[in-house]
Amino acid sequence: MKVHSRKIRQIIKSELNESRVRHSSLYGRRHVSYDVGDIIAKREQPGRAILVLVEHVDPDVKNGRPGFEGTVVIFDPTTNSYTQTGDDMSGYDDQVIRIARRK
Repeated sequence: MKVHSRKIRQIIKSELNESRVRHSSLYGRRHVSYDVGDIIAKREQPGRAILVLVEHVDPDVKNGRPGFEGTVVIFDPTTNSYTQTGDDMSGYDDQVIRIARRK
């Protein structure tokens, strides 16, 4: 059986579209459940996370996506405490990678 290149392109295009739908179903969803007052780790760059004290949870933080607003905090291992830096930070639910401390 001979398969034409046109048919091969159609099959590849169809597979790519199905793959996009499967991966985009996670778009904007929470991977971790958090509340106001929790300190969360937000994915910033590959291999880097920022700790944020959640001050507001919003179903539409930006562009119709659910997320949070808060203040950046730094953990001090000598005193085992968190200190606020005063810098504001917002992010999307799918950027939260873990809970550092529950309220």
